Amino acid sequence: FPVTICVIRTGAAPGADQLAADTALSMLGEVCVRLPWPAYESKWVNSVEVEKVVFNPWSKDQLQYNALNSVNDFHPNPSALTVGARRLMARNFLIVRPTVDTTVRRLVALCYMTDNGKIIGGTRQAIDLAYYYDIPVTLIHP
Repeated sequence: FPVTICVIRTGAAPGADQLAADTALSMLGEVCVRLPWPAYESKWVNSVEVEKVVFNPWSKDQLQYNALNSVNDFHPNPSALTVGARRLMARNFLIVRPTVDTTVRRLVALCYMTDNGKIIGGTRQAIDLAYYYDIPVTLIHP
């Protein structure tokens, strides 16, 4: 019977997220995608066999509530975010904290940096969450 050799939790973004998921699936890995809204990257998401969790800002579920609050707690300028950007940031929490009681064992992130070494982009939110929860982080710089 098949043995799962890895579990990838990803936000399903085009590029590195989808490549990591496709690679894991080709190696008999398990993939869990965390989506900011139901139709996010639906062409790719519907083409692969993955577990799907969709962020729901109206849910009474504690994990979803924590994800929504994490945007205000961890984003450097949450009031500047659009509704869509807010959902993307909340989705990062669902990647790092798959349940109320657990965190991932390691965060591997492809991240972009400024010339002075500052991490930029939405991945920074996931990295900040990982550091907060004492999760080991591996940064890959393109």
